[in-house]
Amino acid sequence: MKILFFLFLCPLFYVSCQNQKPVLSGFPDKTAFTVSQKGKLFFEYKFKEPVPISQDLFLALQYRTEQKLDILFVVNGADSWEFKADPAPQIRYVVPVSSSAITTLTVSTDTSLAGSIEVQSLSLVPRWYGFERTDDALSITAFVQYNNGIYTIDRPSVHGPASLSALGTNRVAVEAGGTRFEADGSVYIPSGILPAQAFPVFIEGASSARLVENKEGAFNPVKADPALVLQYPQSEWRNSRYEVFSWEQFPSVLIFDTASYAVQDKLLKRLAFFVEKAGFRGRLARDSEIASLHGWNAHDYRAYDLARFFDQALRTNFPLNDMEEELQALLLHNGIIRRVENGFEAGEGAIISISRASSGTLRERFITHEGFHGIFFIDEGLRTFSRRRFDSFSDTAKRFILSYFEYMQYDITDEYLLVNEFMAYILQQPVSQAGSYFGRTLAGQIASHPWRYTVLPRPYNSGAYPQLTSSFQEEAQAFSSYVQEHFGLSAGNVSRLTISRINS
Repeated sequence: MKILFFLFLCPLFYVSCQNQKPVLSGFPDKTAFTVSQKGKLFFEYKFKEPVPISQDLFLALQYRTEQKLDILFVVNGADSWEFKADPAPQIRYVVPVSSSAITTLTVSTDTSLAGSIEVQSLSLVPRWYGFERTDDALSITAFVQYNNGIYTIDRPSVHGPASLSALGTNRVAVEAGGTRFEADGSVYIPSGILPAQAFPVFIEGASSARLVENKEGAFNPVKADPALVLQYPQSEWRNSRYEVFSWEQFPSVLIFDTASYAVQDKLLKRLAFFVEKAGFRGRLARDSEIASLHGWNAHDYRAYDLARFFDQALRTNFPLNDMEEELQALLLHNGIIRRVENGFEAGEGAIISISRASSGTLRERFITHEGFHGIFFIDEGLRTFSRRRFDSFSDTAKRFILSYFEYMQYDITDEYLLVNEFMAYILQQPVSQAGSYFGRTLAGQIASHPWRYTVLPRPYNSGAYPQLTSSFQEEAQAFSSYVQEHFGLSAGNVSRLTISRINS
């Protein structure tokens, strides 16, 4: 049975056919193909003049078919690409070209089935790697194969570092470099986690996946889920002192990971005293005044307070150190603060910070605590819920937590700060651990201070305080339910992404 080969042309330069670049001038011509016998299709086209092509453009062949066909696509008799994928009524196959000009194109296939192929257009499109499926169409590039529900991207010649973005309607899983990444709806893996040796990459449950080339520039944060921030190789940092990430789920929240506490102090210690420390809040302290005092091992600041800090420094000619000047420039670049006449004002977003000097367990706890602060800064719903829970909290438990915050040198006259810290301490560990953490661990710290222990209810069973345990356990469950419903997160976890090693 012969295969009939139908040709449907888009008008020259009619962009809606491709949504990207216009079809190539002169393609195709009705004499440019032949159909052989015995179910073999062979299509060949020679351009009258070579068509120049740059390295940032790929060649896209768009066609329709009603049956599964393995297509061999050859450019200039040298670049050969074989299409093997789950078929769709309409397919757009995108391939690179190694030479600087296109002269010939051939398409061939073997099949014993009757049917037809409709070639719709040939076009030049911006360089990309991956696939995108809709109900009636599949766009797919070279280096991508499909088998038994799994797409495979195998060693594409990406120009420079690239990250992987996979999207789906349900659970999406990506296996790369011996690691499995899973999340509901999407998985994004930055290039620092996705080195060249990670290929082939296997993708399940996604309707689209793309390798995204990184934006250049030290002030462009690396997009990442907090779970990936914790695992991001320090060797891949663009700055040896710190790296800056944009939280994938909340892009206006920047995450700083610093090489040491000393670096973090130089970057943020004076901000800590200006924003939160009792006796210092609202004024700029010189290094000599706070050198012997402890800042924080992790930090969080909203756009409003960041703008106040830099605005006051500018208006009073307060000397910033070199890293504070870097921070100012980075915040301006990312719109967290804005320059106005004679000063600064708040933009959108917030920053949080952790350090490599902390142990692995503390890093997980800190990024969770600070991460919920970041959400609090940008989400009015969480702020309202937190204030309502704080206002209705039992008097006994509230006296205890206020005493603890004062012990930690928070300015307890700042109600916004109190509600924010109340929320973050509640959510920093899983619900199952909250009662013991507050009713035993923190209560034990308070009990060791002769004049603070009076805020504690009667102890029970070797230093545990059941009234505190039950109050904070109940509070943790309420907060965890709220963040689960609104953000898909839970107490003790600010990461959407699940990361696991693949058994070899």
